[in-house]
Amino acid sequence: METQQNTPRRESRAKRAGLCFPVTRIERKLRLMKGVKRLNDETAIYLATVVEYICTEILDVSATEARERKLKILSPEILREAIRKDPELNEVYRGFFANYEEQEDHEDEEKVSTVNVEGLSSFLEAAML
Repeated sequence: METQQNTPRRESRAKRAGLCFPVTRIERKLRLMKGVKRLNDETAIYLATVVEYICTEILDVSATEARERKLKILSPEILREAIRKDPELNEVYRGFFANYEEQEDHEDEEKVSTVNVEGLSSFLEAAML
């Protein structure tokens, strides 16, 4: 008789696909969306791969921007400038930061920074689903 100690532990779908983003959570969120009746088994894996790739690209260009400025901490401003400087990311996120630019004209720098952090955290939360 085998005990639980001898049985191999199940690998998550994210780990089997070589991803960091949670495939099962993304699939669950997709199934909860209205209008989604059927899903291919690979849909959540594909979406997790795309989101992970975009996040990796953003962090890569942001780290490069921070190194150029000789900074050790990534801030929302660094992320925004890095996205604007990269032609492909700028095309994807065109208009995303437009409301922050308007706020910069009317509000002081400290409040804008707070708004940017909240906006960025909500964006990343939506990206992780």
